[in-house]
Amino acid sequence: MTIGKAITIDCAGQPGSILVPASSVGIQVSAGSSDVITLRNLSIDGGGNAGNFGISYTAGAAVHLENIHVFGIANTCVSMNMTASALLTVDNATISDCGGDGIFVKTNTGTAVANISNTRISKTAIGVGADNGSRITITNSTIYFNNFGVNQAAGVAALGSTVTAVGSTFGYSSTAALQSFSGSNFILGFGNNFVNDVLVFNPNGGNIFTGSDNNNSGSTAGTANGGSLPKI
Repeated sequence: MTIGKAITIDCAGQPGSILVPASSVGIQVSAGSSDVITLRNLSIDGGGNAGNFGISYTAGAAVHLENIHVFGIANTCVSMNMTASALLTVDNATISDCGGDGIFVKTNTGTAVANISNTRISKTAIGVGADNGSRITITNSTIYFNNFGVNQAAGVAALGSTVTAVGSTFGYSSTAALQSFSGSNFILGFGNNFVNDVLVFNPNGGNIFTGSDNNNSGSTAGTANGGSLPKI
């Protein structure tokens, strides 16, 4: 399905589902610069088909995803890849079994703002992928059984990337819960729980600043180059 204008799709009270064929996109959002799109109470199933994507957001003022389930996708489950400033909100979503990123955020111009709350992301290569121009906030969410919980891409010096994670749980990351490349990237972590992650902090040339109110259970901490900051 392609969305080219402002619209709300709400499947409350009845089943609403999309089965994504191979090499296809479940929902493509390519709307006008002032258009706001809301997708609510919807399931997007990749069906294990090769080469497909879940939601691809490439143009529009804002996309709001509320109570959605995206799963079984070969590539990225939710992609925000813009050429201008825009907003993505993800609230009460379940995103799982993605061959690529659970949620990917990037813009070539301006700022791509993504607010992720009360959301569960699991069994992906990267739970949240932060690329050029991204400003991402993760609150009250659970990101577990991924290779990386959060990964900031290398080579984004032009616009940089900032990810703020507050009150969330990162568990069973097979490589690292939080990884940051390049000096223009910043990850801020306050009041989070890290559970059985192979490695919690991997600055890798970027910047990870943490609060003293993070909790670690069974994970190798690594080195956060901001050290321990006061609680906020």
